[in-house]
Amino acid sequence: MKLVFILLPIVALASTAAHTIGASDPDIDEFGIEFGDIVIDADEKAKRAKALMENEDAIRKHNDEFRHGKSGFYMKLNELSDLPADEEEKQKFGLIHVEEPTDEYSRGAYPMHEDTYDRASQTLLAELRQNVQVPSSFFVSENHRTAVKNQAQCGSCAAFATVAAVETCLLKNGANLQGLDLSEQSLLDCAYNPAKYANGCNGATISAYSIFLASNLNGKLPHETVDPYLNTNPRLQCPNKPSFNVGAKVTSKIVNHNCDESTMEMLVVQYGQVITSLFAGNSSEAAIRTSFSNYAGGIYDGCPASHSARNNVNHAVTVVGFGEDNGQKYWLMRNSWGPHWGMQGYMKIKRGVNMCAIGRECTVPICGSDSAPLSSLPPPPPASPTCDVSARYVITGNYNWMFRNVTSQVRCTAGICQLRTGTMMGNSLCKQLCGSTTSECFAA
Repeated sequence: MKLVFILLPIVALASTAAHTIGASDPDIDEFGIEFGDIVIDADEKAKRAKALMENEDAIRKHNDEFRHGKSGFYMKLNELSDLPADEEEKQKFGLIHVEEPTDEYSRGAYPMHEDTYDRASQTLLAELRQNVQVPSSFFVSENHRTAVKNQAQCGSCAAFATVAAVETCLLKNGANLQGLDLSEQSLLDCAYNPAKYANGCNGATISAYSIFLASNLNGKLPHETVDPYLNTNPRLQCPNKPSFNVGAKVTSKIVNHNCDESTMEMLVVQYGQVITSLFAGNSSEAAIRTSFSNYAGGIYDGCPASHSARNNVNHAVTVVGFGEDNGQKYWLMRNSWGPHWGMQGYMKIKRGVNMCAIGRECTVPICGSDSAPLSSLPPPPPASPTCDVSARYVITGNYNWMFRNVTSQVRCTAGICQLRTGTMMGNSLCKQLCGSTTSECFAA
């Protein structure tokens, strides 16, 4: 029997998903279609169905506590809710732990190493402390923020956090918001150097990419259209694509491996976005991992005080502001898990107590003017070959399609699908999606 679905706007889906997926017997096919994450492999589907049931149970229990005033944040299903713990850690994080690796899979970000001490940064920080007045609340203008992106299955959070900060840096220095979308892939590939803690899909420190961009590629990156994201298939060598000239570029950076929340407030006020790290749970801290991954709103305070040390961190994010709700101080943090997650891709996280170790390390790219002629927006890429999946899925929308442990990002209309990002493996999209050598999947 065919499954017929139309993928509704992301925000609407995210807000209603907990009601449309059965609490006692979740249908993994229905969940996958609703959240754009189709899995063909039977064994993988069974693992995900189990994870989904566990997350639904945890969400139900936690939200009951929220309704009774025992928690300051609430949870909901999102596209991460069917990921087993090991897959989530490998795919959705990306901060490398330099000193004492304890997990089989890092969430993708390393704590910054002592070798990153930067005297120029300390001098600049000392000047800023004398000159920057920090208000009680501050949020960078939405005109200085680009759209939330999704790192998909690659542990590339540090690259995505860096590009988000760079885009704000450029906008605050005169770039045009219209069409600004820089290539994370070029940064991942060109900066790749495990000896300097930039290790592709296996993570990086929060400072690795800002340090690289401040002294390489003339401080500029290509447009996303010119060098699209390849997810789990990076080149790990520089493609030398033309840069997207916007009238500004990265000229230097601030790297502070011994940061604090007061310093981060000052940096947010001055620069708009700050790259920082935090602990987002792991397989041995299931309660934190579950609450962080399924966060939906309120002020997050799911990490106990024992997780405030910088050597706990495993995820890179960007902080875009800070404020206060009902006497509770919070950071406004931008993630790289797409707009399904959290508050359209953002989280409010408790401020002033190093919640989840946030603010223990900070990095900021700094921009200046660029005299190169402005680039025109590149044309859209040519359409990719199509594959007809309508014999099983009559679907319309954007999906992550997993077959034989290969995830392809596709765009479908009435069951006719084509790649929306990345490159085709081999000469047949249907072969990639379902093993078919014809132009159809699941044909009778």
